[in-house]
Amino acid sequence: MAVIAMRWIDKHCLNSLEQANYCKSMNEAKVFTDVSEKDWAADSIRRISQIGIMTGMGDGTFRPEQKLTRAQAVKVLNHLFERGPIQMTIENKFKDITSGHWAFYEIQEAAMEHEGIDY
Repeated sequence: MAVIAMRWIDKHCLNSLEQANYCKSMNEAKVFTDVSEKDWAADSIRRISQIGIMTGMGDGTFRPEQKLTRAQAVKVLNHLFERGPIQMTIENKFKDITSGHWAFYEIQEAAMEHEGIDY
C-alpha cells in the first residue's frame, strides 16, 4: 500500500494546481526495525512515514509483509483525499464495528457522501 500511495501522491502533487497538505509537509522519517534499506518498498515506506500517512504499528515496526486491514486502507485513503476523521457523534453505519474501534471515525468518514470532489 505504501508504494501505491506514494505513486498516487507523486502524480497528484506534480499535476495538481492546488497542493494537498501532504505535498508540502515533511516530518522526519521513522526508522522501522523490520524494514531494511534493501527492501523493495523501503523508499516508499520512508517517504510515506515522512508525510505522516502511514506511521507504522506503534512498536517500532511497519510490518510490510502483513496483510493490510480494511481499517488501515480506509485511513490511508482518507489521508490521500484529505478527509476526516470526523469529530462528531454520528449513527454507526456498520454492524461489524463498534465506536471503540481505533478506526471507527475514519470508517464513518469514508462512508459519508462528499459532493463536488473529483478524483
